[in-house]
Amino acid sequence: MKTINDETVLLSGCSYSVDVYTTKNQEHYENTWPKLLPFKDIINLSLRGASNCEFISRVIDFLLADTIYDEAHRNFKTHSKKVDRVIIALTQWDRFDTPYDRIFPHYFWWFNDEELQESIKKNEGERFVDMTTEKKMLWWHKRYGSPNIEDLKENGNMPQEMIKMIDSILHSLLILANICAQKNIPLHIFQMLEVFVLPDGKDKTILEGEIFKRIIHSPLTKKLKELEYQKKLELIGFPFITGSIIWEDVIEENRIHLCDELEKTRYRSWSNEFETANVTIGDGDLHPNELGHKLIAEKVLNKLNLKKVKND
Repeated sequence: MKTINDETVLLSGCSYSVDVYTTKNQEHYENTWPKLLPFKDIINLSLRGASNCEFISRVIDFLLADTIYDEAHRNFKTHSKKVDRVIIALTQWDRFDTPYDRIFPHYFWWFNDEELQESIKKNEGERFVDMTTEKKMLWWHKRYGSPNIEDLKENGNMPQEMIKMIDSILHSLLILANICAQKNIPLHIFQMLEVFVLPDGKDKTILEGEIFKRIIHSPLTKKLKELEYQKKLELIGFPFITGSIIWEDVIEENRIHLCDELEKTRYRSWSNEFETANVTIGDGDLHPNELGHKLIAEKVLNKLNLKKVKND
């Protein structure tokens, strides 16, 4: 009988799930969490900076058209590989793609102040160390602005851009779930990062309530839950509220208190996370270090009820 040590797994996510993560200083982190899983082979389609829809579409292409997209050469390559399991590590739901670029709206939705924009222009600042992505986003935000929270608070109208983001991801997940069900391939979906980056204060509570209401009551979610009831897929931690987000859980469980101001500066990030020094890369980079990746792997395997991570 085949065990997980005999399985070939297809995995996809954002930069938190790539095989090798390279920092702005060209440091390479190779012992990432997917490599620590005890499967025979892992085909990792994760993409740095990708949205959920983009990297889910790569998995759909793999399963339906027997193709793998070659990012370096910007074309498709055929394959003849068979997979035993699919794992999806969802990123933030407000990311999206255009034919020209990958967009991260939350950089400006909730942090649009003069200090931040001045930092972007100078390509420096303590909240953002590498401002390249933010510079690309500046034109987009100037044109489209931020979600209308006042309309939500006064009239109960959820911002249309957020509705469309939620629905597009549920749509992609439903397509993938049906494909996996037809091919009899187990599908596991979990949330690696927070669903939406939101402002602090009362507005965050209001937005969170509307976001999860939309996710839970969508007719697309109903179909996903029907497939889960039929044991065709596993929605781990759904609807992905705080306490069921893999990287957020690792962070919360491994905070340390930093007293030294120099250390606080080193581990300061745009979201002012001072106490993640033992599990993150640092210098403004909140991605996992080697310990962070090991803890992610252990948590993923625990959620999937699988075996321990590979030995060093």
